[in-house]
Amino acid sequence: MLRRSKILDKKVEKELGWLLGELLDAGWIVVGSRYSPQVFGNWLVDLSRGDESLRLIKDRNQFSVDDGSNFVTMQAAGIEGVFESWEQFASAVFRYAVLAK
Repeated sequence: MLRRSKILDKKVEKELGWLLGELLDAGWIVVGSRYSPQVFGNWLVDLSRGDESLRLIKDRNQFSVDDGSNFVTMQAAGIEGVFESWEQFASAVFRYAVLAK
């Protein structure tokens, strides 16, 4: 069940949908976010779990993730680069942040 976050704009929370619920259930906590409805609806969401951090980014309808590691580590995890598809992005983040951790 999705728990409302006081930090997230409702539109960002709705767009993240099931992925946000899975991340929260896996122990991730939303620690910050930004939303720019006047700038293509861009947003970023910062999450943490223990000493791990994760930033989810939507920029001009492209999605990316940053975990603070180097490119090679992100490439090995399958989360490097930009995702054109929300479904591919959400699936990659789910595999990395929920299933593999």
